[in-house]
Amino acid sequence: MKKIPGIRPSAWLALALALAQLLSFTGQAQQILREQLLLRPGASLAPASVTATSDGGFVLAGSAFRLPSGAGFSHLYVLRLSTVGDTLWQRFLSQGSTASNREPVRTDAGGIWIFTSDTLQSQTSPTGGNVGTRLWRLSLAGQVRHVVRLAYRLPGEYTQDLLPGANGELYALVHHQSSLARFTSPSILRLDSSGALLWRHDYPFALGNYESNLCYTPRGTVLLAGQTGVGNSTSFQNRVRLLEVEPSRGDSVGGTSLPLASGIVGDFLYSYSAEPYEAIALRQGGYAVPSEAIPINTSLNGTGELTRLDAAYQVVWRYLLPTTSNQTLARQFTQVRELADGTLLALAVGPGATSGRTFWLYRFDGATGALLATYPFTSGLTGQSILAGHLLPVAADSSLLVVGRNRDYNNQGIYIARVRIPGLPRVVTGTAKPFAAGAVLAFGLYPNPAHDAVTVSLPAHAGRLELRDALGRVVRVQAVGAEQRTLQLSLVGLKQGIYAVVLRGPDGTVVRRLAVE
Repeated sequence: MKKIPGIRPSAWLALALALAQLLSFTGQAQQILREQLLLRPGASLAPASVTATSDGGFVLAGSAFRLPSGAGFSHLYVLRLSTVGDTLWQRFLSQGSTASNREPVRTDAGGIWIFTSDTLQSQTSPTGGNVGTRLWRLSLAGQVRHVVRLAYRLPGEYTQDLLPGANGELYALVHHQSSLARFTSPSILRLDSSGALLWRHDYPFALGNYESNLCYTPRGTVLLAGQTGVGNSTSFQNRVRLLEVEPSRGDSVGGTSLPLASGIVGDFLYSYSAEPYEAIALRQGGYAVPSEAIPINTSLNGTGELTRLDAAYQVVWRYLLPTTSNQTLARQFTQVRELADGTLLALAVGPGATSGRTFWLYRFDGATGALLATYPFTSGLTGQSILAGHLLPVAADSSLLVVGRNRDYNNQGIYIARVRIPGLPRVVTGTAKPFAAGAVLAFGLYPNPAHDAVTVSLPAHAGRLELRDALGRVVRVQAVGAEQRTLQLSLVGLKQGIYAVVLRGPDGTVVRRLAVE
């Protein structure tokens, strides 16, 4: 570098650092490495669900209908992608008409699970809609191994999410329907490795037909994230609802409905553009929840909102994108990911009617909510209107995979882009372990309900026992010896109520529900 008289080397260093920070904040260093639009001649593809595979690739699944539009969703499409986004194979499977285009897909060591709504079980549904669900099992090479039609409850059930468990087991989230216009309580189904039902737990609160998901918490429990209320364009009564459940039986052990931010009359986990909203549990503790916030001034468009919660479901911070009356300027958050340094990366997109060709990544300080950087990405595919929904890490080269679709309803295709932000830490979302089935069998409490103390039976190599109240706060902690098989846990001084006994060890985390009288 040529020296300029009067400027010391330390000043050059300060100037270079300032320039680097400016470039980082404005997002000038990021790039789209590769993008493509997958189309199917003579068919329109609904929005895809997507998941990573153990070898670093990806699987996409969704519904398809034949053109011209209005023919109904008659096929299930499945695509397997390589680590860099090449199509390895694709399948179109006939499944009859469905009334839903949400087809959750997950992979495990044994292959691919796909969860679809099913109209083929009965033609007597009073709503004329779906009356059950089907669970597809495919190999990683795309061969159909078997299809399971699950027990259903009339008038109908709709698929929402899947969560792989230990030993090939699976959790499935469904909503069952009381009428065409209103959806009622959700249910979690625990299934074995063949898809057979082990148990089902129904939860007594209304949950709309919106984007709901399941994930593991750092405590080893299962978190159900959904939206209460039926809200529409004239009545905003919607809240984000989080429910924490004990994984071996499905009993509720905590959760809350999130309070609204100042100036907001409703929170939505739904987008007419069908982008997925997905709450996540954070490795550092607590949760991050993207949603769409509806302002009191209804002349303004809904805006993207990201809420950070602590382990007891208390709001730590909120970030709202600017509200606007100009729909072309509005943005919504869809998915958020936790990075290895504790920062959060959220994917944002424009609204469905005017989405354009640009999507954004926002990076936040996980502890304070301070916006650290904004990275815009503009598609090079001219003539398209991109709806970006999913954000997944690419293990092969530390880039990110963005999956969405184009907006043209009569010629929908799946949009895939591999993007890079130099220097970005790796994604750590989803590292919580499921419970271990062997530990569940050996972990017991008696008596239950209890008063002054409870006896705990322990599996081998347990490490730490926690007692948590209904808000998730730790009220007792006790270390466990490697060969210890029972212990007495004092309950003296605790209020009456429901508590969670959390056992941690090398085999995972197990939770039991305890009533204190």
